[in-house]
Amino acid sequence: MTEELAKYEATPSPAILMMSAIEKGLDLEKVEKAMLLQERWEANEARKAYHLAMAKFKANPPEIEKDKKVSFKAGGGTTAYNHASLANVTDKINKALSACGLSASWETVQGEAGKVTVTCRITHSQGHSESTSLTAMPD
Repeated sequence: MTEELAKYEATPSPAILMMSAIEKGLDLEKVEKAMLLQERWEANEARKAYHLAMAKFKANPPEIEKDKKVSFKAGGGTTAYNHASLANVTDKINKALSACGLSASWETVQGEAGKVTVTCRITHSQGHSESTSLTAMPD
């Protein structure tokens, strides 16, 4: 990861590149087109890196243990089962994502009619991200 940070820090900013180009007498319009081309190329490289990292994650997903037990009486009987706690799931998933250069973030929005929308965004260290949302009534 330090190599990626060093590479990022060593990359000249667009402002520095434009000033250098202007000092050399290059046409600003051509510089802007070149920068747009560079941005598209970097976005495409980031998208490809995201998909490679996601394939790596999916090839070796973490095992999630059922770490919580539930038991309650209802309807004249007892219901009992084991489940994975949210903390357990997120800890295991976040560690496995991180090992692949990925991270997860969540956004919740209270919508109309009491519904809640939760959006999960997976982001690669090179900047590409993809998200999916689910909307439902709160439980």
